[in-house]
Amino acid sequence: MQYSLDRGSHNFTFLFQGEFLYLPDESQMEVFALSDVVIEMQPITNTIGRGDPSPSRSIMLQGLIREVGGDSEIFDNLSMSLAWGETELPMTSGPWGNPDTMNFQIRAKAQEFMTPGNNMITIIVESNQASFLNGGSKEIEILVMVEVDFEYSEIELSNGQRIIRGSVNATARDTGTPLEGLSLSASLANGSVTHFSVSKLTGADGVFEYEFKSMAPLPPLSSQSPPPEGWGVLAVLLMSDSDFIEPGSLALLPSSGVQIAYEKPEEASFLDRAAVAIVAIVVGAILVAIGAMAINTRRKSTIKELANIFGQTVEMLASGDEYRRAIFLCYENLCSVLTRRGFLRRNFETVREFEMAIRGALPISEASLVSLDRIFEEARYSSHVLGDAHRDNAQLALSSVVEEIEAMQDIPKRGPLEFELEE
Repeated sequence: MQYSLDRGSHNFTFLFQGEFLYLPDESQMEVFALSDVVIEMQPITNTIGRGDPSPSRSIMLQGLIREVGGDSEIFDNLSMSLAWGETELPMTSGPWGNPDTMNFQIRAKAQEFMTPGNNMITIIVESNQASFLNGGSKEIEILVMVEVDFEYSEIELSNGQRIIRGSVNATARDTGTPLEGLSLSASLANGSVTHFSVSKLTGADGVFEYEFKSMAPLPPLSSQSPPPEGWGVLAVLLMSDSDFIEPGSLALLPSSGVQIAYEKPEEASFLDRAAVAIVAIVVGAILVAIGAMAINTRRKSTIKELANIFGQTVEMLASGDEYRRAIFLCYENLCSVLTRRGFLRRNFETVREFEMAIRGALPISEASLVSLDRIFEEARYSSHVLGDAHRDNAQLALSSVVEEIEAMQDIPKRGPLEFELEE
């Protein structure tokens, strides 16, 4: 049974008229009618800064509390609080500092434990028995912004390198904690021309990692020649479109991008490292053999056979075969082919003279020579674990050698040598 009553105290009388065998009776009871309330918000700025002490960057809320039903009366001086989840937020001022307006005004500082981005806070009005009012609440969405410190890795690019990897660490300036879910993008650009770009969110550790690759037949990323022969002088541009970063923090990102440190061209000889002399000589012999085969009738078949060995090694690495095993098998197969064809030299006068013969006959680039040398050196002499990065670099280097070998048309004429290759 429902009644329409004014808010406040009411006396109810219950009357029994009586009937046959029953006497009449009546009873009185005081009943209290309480009214619900509604919280009406006035337009506010819902963007605040965490860690910013200025009043303009605090939580600022304004509105009024109105009775539901009855005369829709507006109330003031009610007990109010502000909460973030289960945590109460301390007010720095309010809520009833302007009694003539009948509006509440709440100001509170954004606490450090509030997460960057969109947050839900709750205005809570306590019940008031004296005014016969029930309590009420209202949720409001606010955007919490933070100042961010960025730390980005340096980038060094070796000659012939086809992969660039880097990272950015993002931390909140007010707490020093990693920022998860921050949207960042990295672009590899030459001036105003962007070649590659990648975008994703930072992880729980606040780290954004990026990677750029240039696969054959594209030139290595280390090539500073103008396009299409190279990429020009590159830099990594960092940007963010996250809405919870204070604009001043974005200005801390390098406007011209993270500069790349290019390796200077080496003037030293190809065989000046004594520790890898044997491996380098074998590699040189392989490449000299390719040049020698180019001048006889068996040139095409031998070049194809050598290219197949390199290609099979690339496929083994791509399929996950053990790194050192794949490289050693490649080395053994190359030596077998060249020995069978009579191109592996058994005697020579000096290393310097042998090196002059290599440089006079090789048809492939210096960058490929260096890359191939590094692969055999890493597999033969290193004792550390060779991971995915080594596998990727080996695949890129071997693919580049295959491309150059298959593109060979003729061997440049060379001048007189101190010795002759075995036929």
